[in-house]
Amino acid sequence: MRTTKPILLLPVALALLAACGQNAENSAPAAYAPAAAAAEYGEAAANQETAVRADSMVLAQKAEGRQLVVEADIAFKTENTRQTVAEVEKLTLQYGGFIEKSGISASVSDEQTYPQQDGQLLVIRRYGQTGDMTVRLPKDKTADFLRDMQKHIVFLQEQNFSAADVALDLRRAALEAARQRELAEHLQNTADSAEKSDKSGTADVQVRQSDARAQQEYAELQRAYWQDRVDFATVRLRFEQPEAVFRYTRPDSDAEARQYAPSFWQSAGVMLKQGWAGCVRLMLFAVALWPLWLLAAAGSAIWRALRKRGRRKT
Repeated sequence: MRTTKPILLLPVALALLAACGQNAENSAPAAYAPAAAAAEYGEAAANQETAVRADSMVLAQKAEGRQLVVEADIAFKTENTRQTVAEVEKLTLQYGGFIEKSGISASVSDEQTYPQQDGQLLVIRRYGQTGDMTVRLPKDKTADFLRDMQKHIVFLQEQNFSAADVALDLRRAALEAARQRELAEHLQNTADSAEKSDKSGTADVQVRQSDARAQQEYAELQRAYWQDRVDFATVRLRFEQPEAVFRYTRPDSDAEARQYAPSFWQSAGVMLKQGWAGCVRLMLFAVALWPLWLLAAAGSAIWRALRKRGRRKT
């Protein structure tokens, strides 16, 4: 009986080991799940860092009775500034907008020169390029434009959206235009009646009528200005590319000047001539002071005579 107990316990131990192995296999995916989730979160965060909020509520909102002037200011890093400018211009025209401003500027951060054996100078210049653009787009196409801009954005630095209500400005301009129109018509009727009755006040009425028409045109221009700001959103884009290196060669002027420099003996001869010329100028200057020398000699003679006379008296 003692020999049969270990044999009976062996199947039970094998069953327990199999169950433990199955539990370990089932728990392995759960252990690796946080790592996979962290990787997915990191990728999503990276995408958010390079993405412009094309679905911003500032762009999509449509408040009843409001006339909104939408503006966007976006700063980002791109791979190639010149290529990005060209693509933005194409996208702007594609969505029915127009380009208000487009510029590229370069700034040199460092420049080093290295002399070459052929008398040339190798110049290595480190520079950066920045772009600054302002585009106007139909307000309902702005979100699509920003969505297509995503592929040119490497790193998003800043984005700002604003929507200003100018309904009162539009209403004020419309009322002012209507008021000036009515005033011009009233003055026209007054001028017609004045011509029939008395022509003395016709000139004054015509001047007031001209002023009223000018004010009417100005009010209509103000209304058209605000309506254009409402219909077309203003998007400013500021972007820069990574620092680049530009190499070029140019003649080494210092090396060329050294080739034509005079020899030692030529330089020594020139110095001797200049020294002799300096001595001659000094002697001529001393000769030019002859009145001073004459006065000094006379003073010295008088002083000696007075000194001798004093000795004789003593």
